[in-house]
Amino acid sequence: MRLTLRTLLAYLDDRLSPANAKELGQKIAKSPFTTELVERIREVKRRRRLAMPDKPVVMIDANLVAEYLDDQLTPELVARVEKELLASDAMLAEVASAHEILGLLNDPVTIELQLRDRLYGLDPTGKTDVVRALRNDNSAPPTSITGDGGDWKPLPVPGESIRRVPIFIAVGLAIVWLATIVSDSVLFGPETLSQTVADVGLDASDQGQPEDTVATGEVPAVVSDSDSTIPQNAAAANTGAEDSSGGKNALVADVDPGEQLKLEVPVVTTAPADAAPVVALPITVPVVAAADVPAAIVADLPAGRVEPGKANEPAKAAVPVHVMSNNRTFFVFDESIDRWMRLDQIPGGEIVSTTRNTADCRSLFQQSWFAVAEPFSADLSAGDRGWIAMMSGTVLARLPSVGVEGLEIYSGRIKLFVDATQPWDEDSSPQFSLKTAGVTSMLVLQSKDAVVGVEVVPVANSIQQRGQTELSHADPRSAASLLHLNGADFRVKVTVVTGQAAVRLSGIEQEFILTKGNGLSWLAPESRAPESSDPDSVSSTPENITPDDGTQIAAVPAWLHGDTKPVPEAEALSSQIRDALANGDDPALAAIPMLSNRNPQLGVRAVHILTATCDVDRLLSALFEPLDEAVHRAAIDGLSHIANGSAAGRSTIRTALETRLPMSEVDITVSLIEGFGNAEARDAAYCQTLIELLNNDRLATRTLAFYRIQQYSNDRQGYQPEAESSRRRDAVRRWQKVLDRNGGKLLP
Repeated sequence: MRLTLRTLLAYLDDRLSPANAKELGQKIAKSPFTTELVERIREVKRRRRLAMPDKPVVMIDANLVAEYLDDQLTPELVARVEKELLASDAMLAEVASAHEILGLLNDPVTIELQLRDRLYGLDPTGKTDVVRALRNDNSAPPTSITGDGGDWKPLPVPGESIRRVPIFIAVGLAIVWLATIVSDSVLFGPETLSQTVADVGLDASDQGQPEDTVATGEVPAVVSDSDSTIPQNAAAANTGAEDSSGGKNALVADVDPGEQLKLEVPVVTTAPADAAPVVALPITVPVVAAADVPAAIVADLPAGRVEPGKANEPAKAAVPVHVMSNNRTFFVFDESIDRWMRLDQIPGGEIVSTTRNTADCRSLFQQSWFAVAEPFSADLSAGDRGWIAMMSGTVLARLPSVGVEGLEIYSGRIKLFVDATQPWDEDSSPQFSLKTAGVTSMLVLQSKDAVVGVEVVPVANSIQQRGQTELSHADPRSAASLLHLNGADFRVKVTVVTGQAAVRLSGIEQEFILTKGNGLSWLAPESRAPESSDPDSVSSTPENITPDDGTQIAAVPAWLHGDTKPVPEAEALSSQIRDALANGDDPALAAIPMLSNRNPQLGVRAVHILTATCDVDRLLSALFEPLDEAVHRAAIDGLSHIANGSAAGRSTIRTALETRLPMSEVDITVSLIEGFGNAEARDAAYCQTLIELLNNDRLATRTLAFYRIQQYSNDRQGYQPEAESSRRRDAVRRWQKVLDRNGGKLLP
């Protein structure tokens, strides 16, 4: 839990859960500034005559304070409000007292409609007499019960000027776009200009203009007060005519970029025949070359507009994306509020269901990260591309940029197969784009019965060599930072179960043809450059490409069998999970009560939700609370997945452990969460430390140490982490004898 002023007020008013209160109390004890702030809040709430200072105090708008207490402001506005609160004892006391009073209101307060309407009618500047307003008496002149209120000003909402910037940009781009159209030789070439002039001359003669005017070869224009149409000189349409200087008249297509075209345009009004003669007005038109048009303008050209260098090539439209899933178990991360949401909470997301639908989900979550928790799944398809990707939880992915049909996967498993509802075309095989870090692979299903399994596992890269540099340049408010995704490479494995498929890797000319039982694996290094926070700024080349001849697929994994039906007991647990998620706004908060359920398997599935949403704090809370051993082990697996998946995840876990454990135990705990290998299992000193941890006073430490020890042995030796110390002591002696027989090591 983050230590902010709002959470500090909740801690002082005893409105946090015991676990969060304990965690926040430890953070307060380690922060001198926070400790001093706690004493200041308690002191200002007790101070007398604080509301009547010697000079008027500038107060924040009460509506803004209410939105702050209700957590409805943007992070930038929250920071500004808290800065104002900390700078004023009066405002700090008022907000702290309001927070305390609201916490005591267990039942809603009923307000009469008449009173509410009168309160809403008060002048927000504070110059209205409250007593007169409540009595609805208009006879008395407006006065203020607190003075003239001239010094009171509500806190201005920041960002007003920032909101105008997109308008200025849009106007500027529109001007450039119009200039591009005017300068385009395709639209306004010599033939187009000649035809336009002829048409205008015909229209002018039809409107009853004097015959002598039309006969002179000049094209008149009718000018009114509301609309002024200025035609070009008819002589300009003749490419062979010469101007007064002896040169040829310049056309738009013949003018160099950056120059300005001057046209002599006659203007004729609807005045009588004896009116003043026609005057030629020079008009300056800027000429812009097509090559100088920004890429953003070219991408937004309307239909029928020819892009420079790509004549007669139609614009590529976005392919609709369809999702088949239970919208209660499909989570989307909203970066603006730093929270996961169910798909049915997003406008339009309620249309998605377990049956096939035609709803375009690209507009629902666009490029936001989404998660599917174990044991649930979701099917993804793209228009008529002919493939279906079944995502088996736990999956963390997002849609790539517009125009690419596939997924960008951080972790998870996908079963890719041919869509039976689409006609099969041998000449146009279904193609699925898979992006991991800077490596993009194209999976081509070359047979109608092709079934391909894809597994992506994140691997944390070295913090010293790579991760630390990249983490320092990452945006702390980006979704990747909030989900602890920075600093990771990816191990990708593709296996063909049936049929035939081809794999094309970016940066590799060779195409890999895979048949039944064959596979291919590679390492996708992280693409982010140290000087850029854009994950697409640098592309990478796959490393350690390893073909598989089929020896590793002797037994097909269960998640590749789409026709496997769950047992009734498992389906009942899944139904309880869906019902619990439907009752809460935050999936993580809805999963917490299920951790302590009498059925530990329900708690295990709740931990899977926390793992899918990368919730480090609640996973650690589940590990440190007295829960069932199966729930503890599931929490360890989830934390291990996050710690081994990215350098940011490992750093977040270490920071969170520093507030829960003594510093002397942090390193060994992080090591156990990550898991150790055969080298540590053959280290006698390390193994002896593990045996000593079996007698630790902390249940979480005992469970963590025993879980790692048991991974190298199928025997418990009668050890139970939650048992009394006397029973644990006998089991520890048995484990000590096992080590002695192996020379003090877990592995000989």
